[in-house]
Amino acid sequence: MKKYITPDKRVWAVDNFLSEEELLAIDNHIENAEWGTIEGWNNYLFFNNTSKFKDHGFIKRKADVATDYQYDWRCMGIIMRIPEGKKMQPHVDHYNVPEEFEKYDFLSATLYLNDNFKGGELYYSNLNIDYTPKRGSIVFHPGFNDVYEHGVRKVEGGPRYAMGLYGKSLTTKIEIV
Repeated sequence: MKKYITPDKRVWAVDNFLSEEELLAIDNHIENAEWGTIEGWNNYLFFNNTSKFKDHGFIKRKADVATDYQYDWRCMGIIMRIPEGKKMQPHVDHYNVPEEFEKYDFLSATLYLNDNFKGGELYYSNLNIDYTPKRGSIVFHPGFNDVYEHGVRKVEGGPRYAMGLYGKSLTTKIEIV
């Protein structure tokens, strides 16, 4: 069930998006991953390609159900680790997104893989809204839109793990405002 985070209902969360069994499968990858960095993302550690979580088809199918549309989901399987003491600066999701996506209803999502840390809240800097993620939840928001600029507050008490994805709608075309 959708839980709206913003008054305009364009940002929403789905709690228990992943089952505990699905989360345990991802946990196994996290525990056995070889971590590396991506240039320009010095505060964040990612799976390298050999450790990428490859069994992500079920996430795509569940994301389509949660959005009520079919999306061309990208950036799947890359798990981000934000270490204790680090944060993510506010940004708009369009990093390495194909230019043609700008012509479509573009949606970003973050899937939360743990909640055994303090801090690390998702915040929307232009809306003065904070969201505390729960393990297994997912948050959807529009991409390519400065209104939904977002970041992650400083993480304390352990690393924060999340999987990001983005997609263009295959069934809806809207004008980006």
